[in-house]
Parts: sequence; C-alpha cells; structure tokens
Amino acid sequence: MKKSLLVILAVVVVLATVFTLLSASPSRVSAQVNLILNPGFEEPTEDGTNPPSDWVATGTSLGRSTDAHNDIYSANITGASSYYTQTLTVEPKIIYRFLGFYKANESTAHVEITIQDCYGGLVYTDNVYGNQNDWRAWLGYVLTPETACYAVIKLEMIPEEGASNPEAWFDDIVLEERAECFIATAAYGTPLAEEIDVLRQFRDQYLLTNPAGQLLVSLYYTSSPPLANLISKHEGLRAVIRMALEPITWLCSRITAPPSP
Repeated sequence: MKKSLLVILAVVVVLATVFTLLSASPSRVSAQVNLILNPGFEEPTEDGTNPPSDWVATGTSLGRSTDAHNDIYSANITGASSYYTQTLTVEPKIIYRFLGFYKANESTAHVEITIQDCYGGLVYTDNVYGNQNDWRAWLGYVLTPETACYAVIKLEMIPEEGASNPEAWFDDIVLEERAECFIATAAYGTPLAEEIDVLRQFRDQYLLTNPAGQLLVSLYYTSSPPLANLISKHEGLRAVIRMALEPITWLCSRITAPPSP
C-alpha cells in the first residue's frame, strides 16, 4: 500500500512538472543571490575561536569549529538554551529556497526558518531536527505570504538527557529566491544536476514564448514548494520521482541536442 501511494504521488508531481514545462513562462527570473550574511561562518578570518560575524548569539558556549562541511569553519554550539539567529528582509509572494547543513553529537541539531510580518508576527515556520553524527542537508522551499517582511534563521543545539559532551555544528546556510523546477530539484537533491539543466534548456528554448501557460505557472509556483518539501525529506519518494523523470529528461535532451554535422 505504501509503495502504491508513493507511485501515485510520483505520477501527480511529475505530471505537474510536465504540464508546467509544456506551458511555462516563469513570472520572475531570480538572480539567485544568497541573502545570508557569512553563510559559511568563515568571518572573522583572524581567529576561529571568535563567534561568527553577522550572526546574533544568544546564550553561552557558542563559537566556531574547524569541523566544517566546507572551507575552514562551521558554527559550533555546546551550551543548552543557546542559539544563533540572523534576520533578513524578504518580499511577499516570492518563492525562496532554503538550504543548510548540520550534524550533532549527544544532542539534536535544530534548524528553523520563520517568516514574520512587518510587526514581528509569525506567519510561517518550518524546521528540521537531526541527531546524526555526520553532515546532513536540509533543503526546503517557502512561498512567502502576502504579509511577509522578514525571515529569521535559527540554529540551535538541544542536548540529550545525561549527555556529557553535547555539540552541534552548522554550515553553508543558504536563503535565496528561486525560479526553477522545484520538484525536480528536490528529487535530485541539487539545482545543479545535469537532468535539471536539460529541463531548463528545453523550457528556455522551446516553451517560454507560450502565453497560455501563465495560469498553470502561477498554480505550479503556488503548489510546488510543499510538494518539494515533502519529496526532499523522503529518499524513497525522491528515488521514485527520479525514475519517473528519466523518460522526460531523455526526450528533452533529444529535442535540445544540436544537430549532427
């Protein structure tokens, strides 16, 4: 029964992706600039024991570590009720992609994003908890509500009961506007996958001039972030979606391939 539900959901999301590609014109092309300041915790450069720049530290036992996912440093938290936050300005009715890497020892690493209105009221929240002792990624999407003004990123360590040396690490935090095939990106785990490049190329070369797709695109951008979130968190579903997308990407690659000399 579970496999049948996965297959049904896969068919639905793949059809949504195909219909969007076949009639799509994105309402906005994003520069895809990371809004997070000091996303890899590399600043300040002079001393890795100093707290990372541009992040607000609350509590004690916060610093940086050379146990990093990328480059030299990561954010490191060893104290209970301690966390880092960063507040950013966002626009309403825009799709944002959130990516963060985390790991934990004798504790749970907690990564949270909240969207607030201009008065600080909560209008959206999403988060992930992980207690694995190796680097894990959290990939998510959010369509900001009409009242959105701010995004608050929170990185927190929750120690296990009786833990003697609890620690959590965080690295490479990303928040950026997106204009992409969210479902395919969630399935492949990265927007840089070769298959996604094929879909983008097919869209740009053959489909962007079709005005009839405007309504479908609007519906797709509204509905795809929750589906992408669901897919990104279940490896079995990601595998099913990837298999379902294979014939589509193959066909698109044949169409966009340059003619033989």
